[in-house]
Amino acid sequence: MNEQIETSSRPPNEPASTSKVTAVGMTTLLVPAIDSARDAMKHTLATERCLRVLNAIQSRQEPTSSVDLHDLGLPADAIIDPYNGETLLTQSAESGWIVYSVGENGSDDDGQIEPDNVTNKSADIGVGPPSK
Repeated sequence: MNEQIETSSRPPNEPASTSKVTAVGMTTLLVPAIDSARDAMKHTLATERCLRVLNAIQSRQEPTSSVDLHDLGLPADAIIDPYNGETLLTQSAESGWIVYSVGENGSDDDGQIEPDNVTNKSADIGVGPPSK
């Protein structure tokens, strides 16, 4: 448990270390549950930060002009992608802005925030105008 507590105290973008403890008994059930909870927290954090940035973009005098996330007046950690520790990504679309995180795979998949039909997961995590 101490290992899991230490892992949880690190910033979300730091990779979890490989477990050094051999799980036995109830621990074999507990560790995957903790990992799943950590993944859900990171996904929620990414979505919340993207929504906060999108709201700030749309609140500007000229919401369609180019944007530098550092100029939105948000706290520094509000624009950081919890998956890679870099700045969240933005993309101007025909019907509005897309703000997104690289997601679990750690790579920019060009703002693909809509879930696919096979896994029901999206390549990137973010918010933007609904697809047609």
